[in-house]
Amino acid sequence: MQLTTSKLMRTHLLMLASLLLISVSSQASEKLSVQAGRPILLDGKCPAEEWGAARTVELSKHYVLKVQKTGDFLEICIIPPRPSLFMAELYIAPIGSKVYALHSSAKLGERALNGKTWQAWSEDGPWWNATGWWASTMRATGREDAPFLPSEAIEYQLDRTRFSGKQLLMMLDISMGSVLYPDYADNRDPTTWVELDLSD
Repeated sequence: MQLTTSKLMRTHLLMLASLLLISVSSQASEKLSVQAGRPILLDGKCPAEEWGAARTVELSKHYVLKVQKTGDFLEICIIPPRPSLFMAELYIAPIGSKVYALHSSAKLGERALNGKTWQAWSEDGPWWNATGWWASTMRATGREDAPFLPSEAIEYQLDRTRFSGKQLLMMLDISMGSVLYPDYADNRDPTTWVELDLSD
């Protein structure tokens, strides 16, 4: 009888610990409900006729984030306070799946988190390996003194058949740490990211 009681106590303690862990995980990140919007033209602009229904978040340094869903796509727009040269790293993680970094600057690139280590970007890549997503990039001028035009925005479009689920974890890094969203986010710890709710 004592053995049975001991087993029951251990079971109850394990269940309690599991519930506490679930609670901590669910409260570790912000939540953002994503609304349905209109189809977009992926051209590095975010006009109101395309993004009027998007969820809008004011970021630090006067950047603006817009998030919406259209059909099978999740769409994200990052708007600087004024047209400028900037890059973005969008971190995305379907809950319980791999963690990805989707880069947009003059090039596009994708990498995955391996344990607690990210593959470093280099001249050799990984570049132009985007699968199931795309983003606008810096526009070249062909001039050596000013090789790129200032960007009005960076737009991402992610295929939800690849980045699936009704909830996705997301982090945003603008210009190598100049702006982070959420402010406290760690790119190796998705529990510090924002949770996107894509449920209907």
